Amino acid sequence: MSSHRNPCGRCEDVLRVIDEWSDLNGYPPTLAEVGNLTGITSASMVVYHADELVERGYLRKTPGIARATTITDEGRAAARVAHWRALGFDIAHVRRADRRDFKAGALRHGLESAKGD
Repeated sequence: MSSHRNPCGRCEDVLRVIDEWSDLNGYPPTLAEVGNLTGITSASMVVYHADELVERGYLRKTPGIARATTITDEGRAAARVAHWRALGFDIAHVRRADRRDFKAGALRHGLESAKGD
């Protein structure tokens, strides 16, 4: 069962690279390409981070098929946050467990952690 904890550190870098590569090329990168683009030199560490993202519900992998990693909707949102964070923006991916008061509830929940005006 996935728990959508925020990706941290290198996992966030891996997710961002997979998202950006997939948008640009129309297919996901290989593990070697992810390693090259993130600076992770160990193939086993790339696999570890990708598996962590699968466990957290940000990626889906189809065993036995090359380039069969897909980003979930939750993963895409987290990757976009990672993109803006990498550009220096103070941004967080905020989720709420209680889905009552659809729009107003989401706004109220987000404002609780917002900084600035």
